[in-house]
Amino acid sequence: MLKLPEALLKKYDSLLIKNDIPSHAHGNYKKWLQYYLDFCKKYQCPYADPESLPVFIDKLKEKKQSSSQQSQAGQAVALYYSGISSKLPVKEPLDQVKEAVASYDAVKTKSPWTDAMDCIGDEIKLRHYSPKTLKSYSLWAEKMKIFTKDKAPKDLTPKEGRWHRFALSLTFLR
Repeated sequence: MLKLPEALLKKYDSLLIKNDIPSHAHGNYKKWLQYYLDFCKKYQCPYADPESLPVFIDKLKEKKQSSSQQSQAGQAVALYYSGISSKLPVKEPLDQVKEAVASYDAVKTKSPWTDAMDCIGDEIKLRHYSPKTLKSYSLWAEKMKIFTKDKAPKDLTPKEGRWHRFALSLTFLR
């Protein structure tokens, strides 16, 4: 893992204080900055390019980080950008993150099932369930998605749910 230079840490500490980030979160913000810089080094992304932030956030999604962790990581990196560049518009770091992620998500089409699976993952992590439970629930949700032919989860009827349970029970009898 990349070690942050002392000069960068001092400047970042002053940015954390200046932007009224609670002191108990400073360690997490530094951790996210370290992860981001390590990500940039590994994938040859420019350290000061705001366009690499959505790619980093997407990588966090792949690594099953919760949406609150993704948001905090985005805030940490946006704060870093605000400290290294005067060319960026002066906005709250969270606004920069939302804009960057929104523009990236607009390019990338998301299925309603992706949101549902993210929600399942967040709930399971929040309740401190086993990672095997998350894997199992995700598998069942994936099977439901296939069975309903990608019909949006909110549009499913109870009848479709009953038929799905029946069809899955038949697969276990074989």
